Amino acid sequence: MSQMQHFRTTKTRGVAMIVVLAGALSVVLAAGSSSIQLSASGPPGFGSERSPQFTALAVAATQDTDAEQDDTGGAQQNERQQQTTALIVSATGEPYFAPGSDGRTHIEYDLIHTNVTNYPVTLTSVQVFNGRGRQLLELKGEALKAVTQSLGLGGSTELGEPTVQVAASGALATVIDLVVPHGEVPRSLTHRIAYQLDPQTPEINQALIGSLSIEGPELVVDRRGPIVIAPPLSGDGWLNGNGCCEMTIHRTIRLAAGGSRYTKPEAFAIDWVQVQGNRFFSGDGTSNEQHYAYGAEVRSVADGEVVFVRDGMPEETPFQPPANVKRPLDFAGNQVVVRIRPGVFATYVHLQPGSIEVGVGAQVRTGQRLGRLGNSGNSTAPHLHFGLSDGPDILTSNSLPFVIDRYRFVGVVSPDSEPTDIHIIPAPRRERVTHPLVNSVTDFR
Repeated sequence: MSQMQHFRTTKTRGVAMIVVLAGALSVVLAAGSSSIQLSASGPPGFGSERSPQFTALAVAATQDTDAEQDDTGGAQQNERQQQTTALIVSATGEPYFAPGSDGRTHIEYDLIHTNVTNYPVTLTSVQVFNGRGRQLLELKGEALKAVTQSLGLGGSTELGEPTVQVAASGALATVIDLVVPHGEVPRSLTHRIAYQLDPQTPEINQALIGSLSIEGPELVVDRRGPIVIAPPLSGDGWLNGNGCCEMTIHRTIRLAAGGSRYTKPEAFAIDWVQVQGNRFFSGDGTSNEQHYAYGAEVRSVADGEVVFVRDGMPEETPFQPPANVKRPLDFAGNQVVVRIRPGVFATYVHLQPGSIEVGVGAQVRTGQRLGRLGNSGNSTAPHLHFGLSDGPDILTSNSLPFVIDRYRFVGVVSPDSEPTDIHIIPAPRRERVTHPLVNSVTDFR
């Protein structure tokens, strides 16, 4: 869960490592594989255990598929030839998808580009293809730069700096938001990544690079789809102030768990704040009680069992850096975690101290009150951070896609809005089983 900003709108096959010694010069390169295939984790449908996160390794672009004649005169295809590359490209995990409130389906995942040379490398293009080879997305120039960043956050509320230059022995992430019409989610995806070597790279090092493009990684799209839930709040004017699927902190944050895998803990999570009129709060907003969202009833989105509760953390002061976050557990503040099906956990974060009404082991029903919205943990204004994940600890788990069974879509906050002067571009309509995207305003029953 990420720190809540005052207000924000967004615009916008194994791999072998080889060491080549040339006198005193040691150069590490990547030998990419011709292809990888990640097996589907299960049949479509809900209720199955989510598979552990994986890393899909990159593949080298150039392949030799010329046919040669064997001794009997039959045609026989050569084994595909690997080429040395300056980069290894991997994925943070399998792509997940959700139909959005914009009438389109969003497929979300990150690509990680790791430079195995001692000189910078510049990304020039990223292409995404379906399993039949049809191009679905191409990113280059400023469009590629806008969604490519350092692996970590610049700060608790800052995005990584946009860049396409992968530092020597460094790594970057490209955030993929692949948009397709509803009902047209591909079963698998593959990629072509092109890059350039730095002009200052010595000729002997350049000679070791066999290909400046990479074919892969090949990824299988999760087929279970998003989980249908009820809303965690009631009433009007709930704004998604930080969520999917633009370049928000929630969508872009990456962490490492156990020193062995990436996690994407917030990709589909939402920070909900409440709007009344054209403001989030009355007065100057420096007290929690002035915020319209403060004290709202937080309700269970599904039947389930409470597996974790934390209470007793003091609340933070609006618009000030959090003073009580000292360890990973503190980031969520006061929280309730409910297992709503095997391998799926609903987490309600930043609750008011003393407001939580359930304990570990309690069986809860859809719509049951769990506690009240507050400002504890890594938060700078009262809001509800809500999300689904594949584990009970959101920092070491992966965010899972969800859709809300029904709600009224009010509109989208315009980019020129401020916390005390919010402009909503109206587009009222009824929505069913879609995911409210970032900057959308919704009313819940």
